[in-house]
Amino acid sequence: MSRRLAVLAACMKELGLKLGSFSDRLVTQKSIYLFQVMGFDLGYRYSWYLRGPYSPALTADAFKVAEAEANDIDLGSVQLTADARETARRITELLEKHREAGLDKPQWAELLASMHYLRHVVASPSKMTKSSVIERLRREKGFEREQMDYAWATLDELGLVQNKVLSRNE
Repeated sequence: MSRRLAVLAACMKELGLKLGSFSDRLVTQKSIYLFQVMGFDLGYRYSWYLRGPYSPALTADAFKVAEAEANDIDLGSVQLTADARETARRITELLEKHREAGLDKPQWAELLASMHYLRHVVASPSKMTKSSVIERLRREKGFEREQMDYAWATLDELGLVQNKVLSRNE
């Protein structure tokens, strides 16, 4: 098995991720997305899909990890750094805020990842302002304004979105 799978397995374990249901797979996709944007690039690239950012390569690798674990196949020993473990802890805490938002965990994970993706990946930040991100998510996904304001503030606390429009010189 490749080192990439061993690293993914270690990340999934640290984040408490599984693939049993569609909801589990959605949380896995969004958790790894957030893990990457928080500074730990595992090499997965995302595109916009029905439920926000999605990586087909991550799905394939996550199923390989699950299959290897189910068949007691050793993926190799990978120890996450203290920083990576701390980031995983922060993501776990972040996803537990779903209750405050009035959403279930998969919806909350989708909202957070989608909000970041629209703000920073789809277009330049000067084009996807907070207002335009919120309007698109309201229109396409039906999230309520209060849920999106809470999600934006939560991401902003982590430094994952900027509330101001950046000029080309910043």
